[in-house]
Amino acid sequence: MFSETQINYDIQELCSKYNLSKKDFIKIKEMVLKAPTVKICPDRVTVFFMDTGFSNLNEYSIKEVILELTRYHQFIRHGDVLVNSSLNIHQQRDGVYFFTKVDNTFNLIRHNNGLIPTCFKAIEEFPIDYWEDRTEVVVSGKQINYYFSFEDIPISENIEKRIQPITKESINFLLRHDSDLFDDDVPEYREKEMLLSQSIFRHKNKVYLISNQSIPGYITYDDVNYENEVPSRWGIIKALIWLLTLHQKAVVTANHPLRKLERKEFEL
Repeated sequence: MFSETQINYDIQELCSKYNLSKKDFIKIKEMVLKAPTVKICPDRVTVFFMDTGFSNLNEYSIKEVILELTRYHQFIRHGDVLVNSSLNIHQQRDGVYFFTKVDNTFNLIRHNNGLIPTCFKAIEEFPIDYWEDRTEVVVSGKQINYYFSFEDIPISENIEKRIQPITKESINFLLRHDSDLFDDDVPEYREKEMLLSQSIFRHKNKVYLISNQSIPGYITYDDVNYENEVPSRWGIIKALIWLLTLHQKAVVTANHPLRKLERKEFEL
């Protein structure tokens, strides 16, 4: 942190350079002293509360809000949330918006269909529980009660194509890597339940068990029953190739004429 003396000195230099008044000096100092001290958690969404002065954000007012949030840009991420606490003439609050970031440019889209917008992709971009626990920051106004649904989280077509009904072979695969898969349940009953109600998919080095889907393009957060790391299939193949390569080198070396001579295989 900078000392107040250093802040005063820097602001005085700025005021001298641009011939600003004492009133401007005080205003700038207030802005600097109120600079945000935000702690961002990389694995959870940040919710910003702001009394924007607009009862309904449109294309024009969104630009004004984004401009007002300039000093927070280093903290705002794609997928974060803005709660507009301004009231309309009916004393109703505007609601919740999601930040989108494209080519380092922010925009806001309204959360108005009960679902997290599909431009955000869980698993590939965000952890499954990204929108459950939240870091909350007050920009202006005050914290208010708000709600947005995170029960259904969007996934990409790439992930959706990988979702397959679970089979006995996939259960056996999971058991080889996690002997506690069934916990204290009766194995026969748990296996039968999984075969009837669950699906499985892999992404990179993780495997997921989920309940059978109902909304295309989404998985239900509460129905992600299992998430665990498994060996990479490519890693296993590479290890096998490397083992065969070493074996080939060992065979060639062992049968080299000089080695045979050392073993006196040429002597009568």
